[in-house]
Amino acid sequence: MSIEEIETKGWALTPSKYIEFIDHDLDIDYEKEMTRIQSEMKNILTEELKSQEMLVAAFEGIGYAIK
Repeated sequence: MSIEEIETKGWALTPSKYIEFIDHDLDIDYEKEMTRIQSEMKNILTEELKSQEMLVAAFEGIGYAIK
């Protein structure tokens, strides 16, 4: 079978590892997982903002504003 024949029939080539991965993930509670990830990202972004504020303050403290 050629690639052209696969494409004309609308089929896709999907690696077996991908299928295995997808099947493995059927037991995931996506709502719970997304809530966890959202919380982690919020914490990371909050810490990043604090770091940025500290950096700006440090440069201003030595007379070199970076804003």
